[in-house]
Amino acid sequence: MNGISIMKPQWSKDSTMNSGSCLKGVGPWGVLPVCIMFFLFFTGCAGNKPLAQGDILPAFMLQTIDHTRFYANRQKGHVTVLVFWATWCNYCKQELIEIKKLPAQFAPGRVMVAGICTDPENAEQIRQVVQGFHINFPMLLDEGARLFKRLGLNAYPTTVAVDPDGRVIMIAKGFSETVYHQMMSKITLALEADNKG
Repeated sequence: MNGISIMKPQWSKDSTMNSGSCLKGVGPWGVLPVCIMFFLFFTGCAGNKPLAQGDILPAFMLQTIDHTRFYANRQKGHVTVLVFWATWCNYCKQELIEIKKLPAQFAPGRVMVAGICTDPENAEQIRQVVQGFHINFPMLLDEGARLFKRLGLNAYPTTVAVDPDGRVIMIAKGFSETVYHQMMSKITLALEADNKG
């Protein structure tokens, strides 16, 4: 893990806007209401509440690059780590390389990792990443980044860890050695609680 570099989050292309875009063509008395409206929209307040630690992960189904189906509600009984990434995000690819080592740190079958690519139209690039980096976990395809947006996420990479009962125990934007160790600790505590229960 000493080779992990700090990877700051890269903001979603859909989550940023020109700082002057809400002012164009608006009179002096209309600026504040319009900017507030844009703020609410882009921070997710106008739509679904962003996913937070302690929430139950909403049910979803996504296709994988191998043409199988992944059901979130069938993952209970082990910790699930979801890595949201995009093909244009180099930091994301570095995380995929490191995160594949995570399940081996725990008992077999207790931790499962899945990647969720939000630009699956770049199928050939996804396959190159999977094959070139020897990714050994499912790679899911989030068409139109619909799940990414539904969960209120806005940065790449974003990693979501879910306990055996389906409850979110950690959400991390960006990736670093510190994040990795925090995730290890959260997963250890979640598995200990599951074993006692």
